[in-house]
Amino acid sequence: MTSTDLQHDDTWDACPTGEIDGLVTNLRQRRQQQKLQKISAVGGVLVVLLVFGFWMSGSLPHESSYGGIACSEVKERARQYISESLNEDLMEKIAVHLKACPRCDEAIAQMRASAKASSSESVSFETSTASLDANLTRRLMAANW
Repeated sequence: MTSTDLQHDDTWDACPTGEIDGLVTNLRQRRQQQKLQKISAVGGVLVVLLVFGFWMSGSLPHESSYGGIACSEVKERARQYISESLNEDLMEKIAVHLKACPRCDEAIAQMRASAKASSSESVSFETSTASLDANLTRRLMAANW
């Protein structure tokens, strides 16, 4: 059949206006949906693999463990470590951790400096209060109060 034969064929109906455009649009949408489904599937598999990897490694990101103790545990026990109120085993684990972990070591150093500064302020306040009491007592005695 030639194209002229098709034009004269009575069984062939012309497509309504916009029919082909609609079919093309539907096809494009299906292809986009298929692409998104593939991307979503690959992304989901990657997320599962990452979570599984972290679970198998026994740690979460940014959670270092040195000396048999994790950073979060050092943080929880920092005040007790500074005041030396922990048992010897835990004190040793934290000391080993601090030698290997600069982030925790810096945090403990800052806490020590802050504790030292606040204790010296407290002593300074008590000393000035005591001298004020002595001056007041001397003046009252001089005034025969």
